[in-house]
Amino acid sequence: IVLPAAGATVQAPRATSTAPVADTPEAFGQGLRVLLAEDEPALAGAVADTLRDAGFDVTMAQDGDEALEKARAQTFDAVIC
Repeated sequence: IVLPAAGATVQAPRATSTAPVADTPEAFGQGLRVLLAEDEPALAGAVADTLRDAGFDVTMAQDGDEALEKARAQTFDAVIC
């Protein structure tokens, strides 16, 4: 993960297994953790709502520094920035 504004690079740990493919669209993101880094509140809220509706567990960060801190502290299946 490269966060140019923060001047940092984070190596995320490799997953030990892959998530199973969901049988239904409603459960598409079930059990998958996403870090959403977005500084525009309206856009962040819309994207987070859409991801949650698809079953993802969303953690939000308002800027690169906060995203870097969260990425170092937790494991995510995806990062959206």
